[in-house]
Amino acid sequence: MIHPVHHRLQRREQLTLDAAYTAIGLIVVELGGLIVRSRDSQARLIHGGGPGHLTRLAAE
Repeated sequence: MIHPVHHRLQRREQLTLDAAYTAIGLIVVELGGLIVRSRDSQARLIHGGGPGHLTRLAAE
């Protein structure tokens, strides 16, 4: 038989894992959006945007 306290700890760990995976999912989605938005900016960078351009991208 599983001790109730031990069972509760396992459930909390599972919730923590779920929260972590959710956060990772959100970060991946956010990064995907950033990549799509910065594609045209990167094209400008490749064609000689200059160092100031990088700073402006980082500020966004």
